[in-house]
Amino acid sequence: MDSGSNGHRDSRFLAASLAAADAAGVAAVSVAMSQSSNVTAPVTIQQITTEESGDMQTQQQKQQQRQPGIASDDSEVATFLKQIGACRFCTLRVQGFTDMNHYFRHNFESASVASVEGQGRPVSADTACGLCLGLLEGSAEQLRSKLAARLQQENYEGQLCTLNVSLPVLCTFRQQLLLARLRCMGQPQEDACADTKDILRWLLSDILTSLGMSMGSVAEYPQEAGVICVNISGEYKGSAVEELACLESQQPRGGGRKRRKLEAKQQQQQQQQQQSVSAAMVLSSLANRDAAACLEIVGGNSLNERLGRIQGQAMLVVDIGREGLYLSGRYVKLSRRIPQSPWIIDGERKGESSVEELVTGPLAKLFGAKETRFHAEGREDIDVRMLGSGRPFVVELRNAKKTSPSCSEAEAAVNVHGRGAVSIRCVELCAPSAMAALQRDAENHTKTYICVCWSAKALTSADVASLCSHHDLEVQQKTPLRVLHRRAPAVRPKTVHWMELELVNSHFFKLRLSTQAGMYIKEFVHGDLGRTRPSVRSLLGARVEILQLDVQGVEEA
Repeated sequence: MDSGSNGHRDSRFLAASLAAADAAGVAAVSVAMSQSSNVTAPVTIQQITTEESGDMQTQQQKQQQRQPGIASDDSEVATFLKQIGACRFCTLRVQGFTDMNHYFRHNFESASVASVEGQGRPVSADTACGLCLGLLEGSAEQLRSKLAARLQQENYEGQLCTLNVSLPVLCTFRQQLLLARLRCMGQPQEDACADTKDILRWLLSDILTSLGMSMGSVAEYPQEAGVICVNISGEYKGSAVEELACLESQQPRGGGRKRRKLEAKQQQQQQQQQQSVSAAMVLSSLANRDAAACLEIVGGNSLNERLGRIQGQAMLVVDIGREGLYLSGRYVKLSRRIPQSPWIIDGERKGESSVEELVTGPLAKLFGAKETRFHAEGREDIDVRMLGSGRPFVVELRNAKKTSPSCSEAEAAVNVHGRGAVSIRCVELCAPSAMAALQRDAENHTKTYICVCWSAKALTSADVASLCSHHDLEVQQKTPLRVLHRRAPAVRPKTVHWMELELVNSHFFKLRLSTQAGMYIKEFVHGDLGRTRPSVRSLLGARVEILQLDVQGVEEA
C-alpha cells in the first residue's frame, strides 16, 4: 500500500473525525484508531472541504479492496471481541480497520459504550474495556483541555516538545493474552493489531500539534535547548491488578523467611502489585506463548474470561517538564572568604556565600529554573583566589521556564550579583555531555599558581637558581593530613613542570609554578611533615611556610 496516500488519507480523515467528535461527543481516540498500523508519524489537523470528501471516499473504497485480511462483523475475531465486551476502538484496532466508514457506522455513539453488548447482556457503566482498561474510552476533548490547561499553567517558553507515553503493567499483561488468543484463532490480525500505547501516542501527538507544539527530540534538533517533555502515564488501581499475582510465581523466590514476610503483607498487594511486576516480567513470561501455555500461567477457564471487562477505569495522568538546560563558562573568584560550594560544619556556615550560589542563584531567577546543579573542573580552597581566565564550570538548569535569555544576559546577571567577588565569562549553551567532559578533561590540564612564602633561613641568589633549575620534577604526594578525614589514603605521583622564584627580601619570596592538575600546592611548599617528597622545604633545606596562594590559570597540557 502506498505510504504517501495513506498519510494524506489519514490526515484528512483525522480532521473530519475530530470535527465530528466536537459536535457529537465521540472520543477522538476513535479517530486515532482509524490510522493504519503502518503509520509511523502523527498527522496534523486540517480542514476538509466538501469537494475533498468525495475523493477521500474513493480512496477508502480502493483501500478496502486492498485489505482482504480485514475481518467481517460475523468473523471469529469479531465474535470474540463481542463476547469480551471490547470497546469500539479496541474492536477496530485489533482487527486492523482503517476505513473511516467503520468508525461512523454507529452514528457517533459515545466512546464509553462498548461497541456491542457482551453475550447479549447490557454493559455496566461501572466497567471498562478489558483490553485498554478504558484508556481509549475517554473524551478526546477533555484530554485536549487538560493538556492545554497544563501547558498554560506551566507557561514554558518554546514549542519543541517530546512525548512519552507509559501504560499500566496490566495493559501489557492483557495485550500479551490478547495476542495469544489471536494466534489460537489462526487469524492474521495478530500482526495488524495495534498497541494501545501507539493509538494514544498518535492521538496525543495530534492534540499537541493542534495546540501549537512541535514534536521532536534533542537528537533531531541538537541546536534546540531545553526541550519540553510531555509525559502521559496511565494509572489503574482497580481490583483487576490482582491478576498480576500469577506472574510472581514465575520469578525466583528467596527462602522461607522471605515468603513468610510476603504472606504477612497480602493486604497491601493491590497497591503494590504493579510495582512488583514489571512489563519486562510480563513479556518474559507470556510473549510468543500459545493460548494454552498462557492459560496455564494465568489460570482460569479461558482467555476470553481473562480478557473481559474490568471494574474501574484507568486514568491518564499528565506531567509536563523541561529537559535540562546546560551553560558552560569560566568563573573568576577574587575573594579569600568564599568557598566554591556551600560549606557548613556542625550546622555553622563557613564563608560569606559560595561560588556556586553566586553563579546559580541569578541564573535560576533569569531562566525560571526550579533547581540547579553546579560542576567545576577542580576546586580551590576558601582562602585561595581564582584569577586569570578563570576555572571552567557547567551549570545545569532543571525545569527552566524560559529559554530566551541570551548568554550575555546570563553573564551580566551573575556579574552584577557577584559584586566583584565572583564573575563569569565565556558563557555558552552546551550539551549535557559537557558535564562529564569537565571531569574527564581535568587530568589533561595544567595549572599555574603564584604564592607568597616565608623561609626560616635567609635565601641567596644561589638558592633561587637551584630551585628554578628543576623542570618536570616528579613529586610523590600522600593524601594531605588536612583532608585525610574525607579522602582515602593514597600516594599520588604528580609533576611540577617549572618554578620561578622572586625574592621580596631574604626571608620572603614569591613562587610561581606550573603543575599537573590535582596537585596539593600548600603541601608541596611546606612538605606536610614529610608526606610530600620532594617539597620546596626539602629542596631549600629549610622550614618554609605558605602565606597566600592564587590560581593564575587553568590551561590544556
